[in-house]
Amino acid sequence: MVTTEQLNGRWTELRGHLQERWGDLTDNDLSRFNGRLNQLVGFVTQKTGAAKQEVEEYIDEFAQAGVSTMQNASEALQDYASRATETARDYAASA
Repeated sequence: MVTTEQLNGRWTELRGHLQERWGDLTDNDLSRFNGRLNQLVGFVTQKTGAAKQEVEEYIDEFAQAGVSTMQNASEALQDYASRATETARDYAASA
């Protein structure tokens, strides 16, 4: 299962996704957990009747989507930096 550290900074977003998936969950319900994943999973299973594994997989998928997004952004920035370096070298060679 994903760790609290992996979701650091995305807690509010996760809460929103959980509410979309399981409409029975309220802001008040979820605000009590503030990153404590094991307690959150237990509460969601109890309140919604969802299986523990289903809740854990949903949270893991959410975390992995965030990792993929960050990896894509990192790769795009590295590509941009490489192209900028090449352009700068070309201009320096021309000068």
